[in-house]
Amino acid sequence: MKQLILIMLLGLLASCNKSDNFLVHELPNLGDYELKAAIYVDIFNADFQNSLPNYLVTMGLSQHVIDRNKANLGRIVFYDESLSLDGKISCASCHKQNRAFADDVAFSKGVTGHLTARNSMSLGNVASFAAHYASINGVKPDLLWDGRAADIVNQAPMAFTNPHEMGLTMAEVIEKAKAREYYPYFMLQAYGDPAVTESRLLEGLQEFVHAMGSASSKLDKALDKVNGDLFGTSSISIPITAQRDSIISSYLGVITITDTVGTDTIIKSLLDFSESELRGRSLFSQNCTKCHSPIRSLQSEFLACNGLDMNYVDQGLGDISSRQGDKGVFKSPSLRNIAFTAPYMHDGRFKTLHEVLDFYSTGIQSHPNLHPLLRDSNGQALKMNFSAQDKLDLLAFLKTMNSYDVLTDSRFSNPFH
Repeated sequence: MKQLILIMLLGLLASCNKSDNFLVHELPNLGDYELKAAIYVDIFNADFQNSLPNYLVTMGLSQHVIDRNKANLGRIVFYDESLSLDGKISCASCHKQNRAFADDVAFSKGVTGHLTARNSMSLGNVASFAAHYASINGVKPDLLWDGRAADIVNQAPMAFTNPHEMGLTMAEVIEKAKAREYYPYFMLQAYGDPAVTESRLLEGLQEFVHAMGSASSKLDKALDKVNGDLFGTSSISIPITAQRDSIISSYLGVITITDTVGTDTIIKSLLDFSESELRGRSLFSQNCTKCHSPIRSLQSEFLACNGLDMNYVDQGLGDISSRQGDKGVFKSPSLRNIAFTAPYMHDGRFKTLHEVLDFYSTGIQSHPNLHPLLRDSNGQALKMNFSAQDKLDLLAFLKTMNSYDVLTDSRFSNPFH
């Protein structure tokens, strides 16, 4: 009897072993994938979710919910030099974290020593990349200097396949990624299986970039204070419209508003702002904010000809659309963290912010497509005629838009050993 029971148990174990082996093949072993990945990259599971300051939420921005596993995958893609023709160039080669994800040269170095055609745009020049590039009031800004990409999923293949940037076909990108032992682990974390596909690589990259941004600047803190403490110690319930008015008034430099009971109330000076910074705020809001506002909902122009030249070598949007009215038209970016992203303009012609202010002061040219905001009452190129003090004040204000955390945030650092 005991012998019969033993035989039955052995048969059952043999059957279980066969089933177990089958299950091992069916269910990925995360530990094995993790060990392989750890040889090349830091194993992490960072939380990329950020929160926007209350004043930006009041002004209509909403934070995208970041999928941490997809963003962790995207971080690998962003820094992976193997996904290029010569194995030396990654997205991060042209978008350096310590430069607010811009570059410090006019034209970045791509594969085999080639140079890019335009200055690398900052990715960290927004409060939140996903929020900034969302549709607000029916308006959605596009990517790149000529606005030809709607989102990162559409933009990234342009970089991967550009012969002067990363130099591959997308099929080659996927083959290279499949040959790397670290991708299965991050694919498994993000999608539940280790398959490496183009759509997954691009979606992960987009999620990582969507998480970028920073709104911890001196200006952000000052405007958040205005939003949260509009009337000092008043216990009056403040309607959202009045909160928005208070933010706009403080940003534009208006010193009085009307509160909910019809009384004019003096708004407190922006928190810790110097007189020079306050003057710069007023100059900026009067002359620059419609094309370069740090508050996304107050920016009304996202593409414009700013009169850099009378005859553009690079025609910007005009090279894409072939329309005469688009020649010389380029993206008008946000200027958050602008102090970190020199040189400036689509061709990096200006090495310093001083040079940029000199240009807008007296150098705007009357190109046929010059934006109306940059024309005077006679239709000629506007001369802002900033004084030496005006320029110092503007520079002081621009620096209040610096958010230093974006330069060192470990979540956005290079994960490769």
